[in-house]
Amino acid sequence: MDKIDELELLMKMGRKVFVTPIILKEFGKSLPDWISVVSPENSHYQQILEMDLDEGVAENLGSWN
Repeated sequence: MDKIDELELLMKMGRKVFVTPIILKEFGKSLPDWISVVSPENSHYQQILEMDLDEGVAENLGSWN
């Protein structure tokens, strides 16, 4: 969304936006105040997902179990 200058659309959807620390690192910029950084509570699913997916994607998906 940032690449097409539409990051604000996420906020306009009226939902909370969460990213993981790895996603923040990959983004490489500071985030707006309305985006929260949340660490995964259970890394077990993340480790399984990392067998097939990028680390950031695996952490993000694994954090919602």
